Amino acid sequence: MFFASVITNATHPSHTLKVYEPTMIGGVQVTVTILAGFLMDRLGRRVLLITSTSLMTISCVGIGVFFKINVDKIADFQSPSQSWLAISCLILYVGGFSLGLGAIPWLIMSEVLPTRARGTAGGIAAGLCWMCSFLITFFFHDFTVAMEYYGTFWFYGGVTLLTALFVIIFVPETKGKTLEEIETYFER
Repeated sequence: MFFASVITNATHPSHTLKVYEPTMIGGVQVTVTILAGFLMDRLGRRVLLITSTSLMTISCVGIGVFFKINVDKIADFQSPSQSWLAISCLILYVGGFSLGLGAIPWLIMSEVLPTRARGTAGGIAAGLCWMCSFLITFFFHDFTVAMEYYGTFWFYGGVTLLTALFVIIFVPETKGKTLEEIETYFER
């Protein structure tokens, strides 16, 4: 989401439609976040997290494909082909993020952390989250110089794939469980 302007500018550098794309992206984000609020207790947190990270992985790969196909056209400020791919993947990424990874970790954190450590551990987790966001944004240009845009988005796709695997292996389902049941699960 930090790089939506890079993607929309690459899809049509002089086209007036790019003025409306932030509104479309924001609309998707709000709509899917509301939908996720209703689905969390019906489908479960793990299902939404796995779906979320899978959609984000697919969209990062798709954005990387767009940049790989159009690397020469973008460098010459020509209209690239397959702009629909980049915009579709961007919207898919925002929707995927909003479905799970945007909100559910904050909820799970309040469920899985023991009461005695919740404040401190929650603060550390929030600080780490924002530090990672800063580092991703700060080093984006360096990544694109070292790996091109397509390599950068493929790298991000790899990271979200690893996140999906982490959820599959380590994150328990907390839907319908009391805080005592969750704490007992972690005492094993």
